[in-house]
Amino acid sequence: MSTWRPCDQVESAVAWKYGVERQDGPTALILSRQNLAQQERTEEQLANIARVVMC
Repeated sequence: MSTWRPCDQVESAVAWKYGVERQDGPTALILSRQNLAQQERTEEQLANIARVVMC
């Protein structure tokens, strides 16, 4: 299972796209409603937006 906990709109969009396109298992998006500002990111940060955590 792939589990995503996005922090803002950009990460939510990336997680959603990944979940829809994934063919090899389930995806869980953990979302909450918070009044947070959009995170500023460089091109390099956008390229490395997700982290893989193995448990």
